[in-house]
Amino acid sequence: MSLKFPDSDVDFVVTPAYFLGDFDVYDREETLGEYLSNFDPNDTEQLCKLLEEKFFNGGRLLKFSLGHKYELMRVLGIALADTDYDFETIIHHQDDYFCLPWSWEIKSPRSFFETIYLKMYEHWGRELIADGFDLAKPEELFV
Repeated sequence: MSLKFPDSDVDFVVTPAYFLGDFDVYDREETLGEYLSNFDPNDTEQLCKLLEEKFFNGGRLLKFSLGHKYELMRVLGIALADTDYDFETIIHHQDDYFCLPWSWEIKSPRSFFETIYLKMYEHWGRELIADGFDLAKPEELFV
């Protein structure tokens, strides 16, 4: 049986692009977009503050099990383990239904995702490892 999104029969299939969802300002440019424009996504401290507020304490994770959290880390870990993975395409791929704040110019997309993995490891790593999940340590993934 495959992992499903909470309260759904939809398979929980994520990609590294999933982590941009909390920064999606489509149709919210005048609210969320203006707020996020106050932050520099290249400043690790500011990015960590946003991750705490929007990702870890936002509504999307509230119903996630340890299995969901592991899958998020596993998927991002696989991408980070690939030194040729194209994080730039994820950051700069803007379509009709998704966009990052216009003021954001993420200079190192890989570093952006490394910060996300590090914060997930800090938040969930100990609990996931204690529950028997096999996680890559951040220092094994970062080039």
